[in-house]
This record gives sequence, structure tokens and C-alpha cells, in this order.
Amino acid sequence: MAKKTIVVLCIFLAGIAVIYGCKGSETRKVAEEIRDEVTGNRAVQQGEKAKKNIEEIEKQNAERNENFKKQTGDSE
Repeated sequence: MAKKTIVVLCIFLAGIAVIYGCKGSETRKVAEEIRDEVTGNRAVQQGEKAKKNIEEIEKQNAERNENFKKQTGDSE
């Protein structure tokens, strides 16, 4: 268990060193993308974006249904 903790800590510290050692460069951007991928942050962001897209699509469909009902005179 201690070995695993040390390895995780070393990886974390190496990641921080890479990110802060590459200020303002393309390398930093890549390092941040890798960090987000490894930590799962990217997946969370993609999930939130998909959720917002689904909500927007549902809203558009509801508006279309409402407009269709008005045009056809359907009063459900």
C-alpha cells in the first residue's frame, strides 16, 4: 500500500512540475490536456456538455411540438 501511495505521489508531483515548468507554451497546454485525461476531468466536462446539448435538443423539440399543435389545431 505504501509503495502505491509513493508512486501516485511521484506521478502527481511530476505532473505539477511539468505544468508549472511550461508556463505559456504549447507544452503546457498539452500537459494540461494529459492531466485532464488522466484525472477524468475531460470525461466530466464532455458529460456536462452532452447534458447541456440534450437539454437544448429537448427544449427545441418541445417548441416544435407546441408549434405543430398550434398549426394543426390539436388541443391535447
